[in-house]
Amino acid sequence: MPSPLESVALVRGMQHLADLDFKRSVLIAKSQGKTQAEIAQAARMSQSAVSQHLKQARNVAFPPDGFAGASPLEICERYAAGQISSEDLKSQLVTWDFPPMPQPSDIFDDDPLPPPGTWAEVEQALSYGYLSEELYEAVLDECEARGLD
Repeated sequence: MPSPLESVALVRGMQHLADLDFKRSVLIAKSQGKTQAEIAQAARMSQSAVSQHLKQARNVAFPPDGFAGASPLEICERYAAGQISSEDLKSQLVTWDFPPMPQPSDIFDDDPLPPPGTWAEVEQALSYGYLSEELYEAVLDECEARGLD
């Protein structure tokens, strides 16, 4: 049984996933020619609320084909929420095209923030409790075995 704080973290991740799924669904409906009024009726909200969601969803990325999420962190969130298996998680993270971590420009430069999609998101997922140390190590070992580190 998760601790109260682990429950908070897990439910927050599930809330984030639900929000992403809703925004993607609204974008898909709009791209298929549905009006804001039709979307509002289906979502049981006002047309102006749908308009706001469409504005907020402009930068929402869709998962690449074959992936459960648009980022390594989202894939880990979906695993933690029980939406994908540990095998799916491992295969998706091992085949993810991780961009390289940026290097500091000089010795006085702080570590630059990692861009989206880097291994840092998997480390973040570990710190959030979305995956166990054992699962993290298994994914890391498989990535290293494939020369992806």
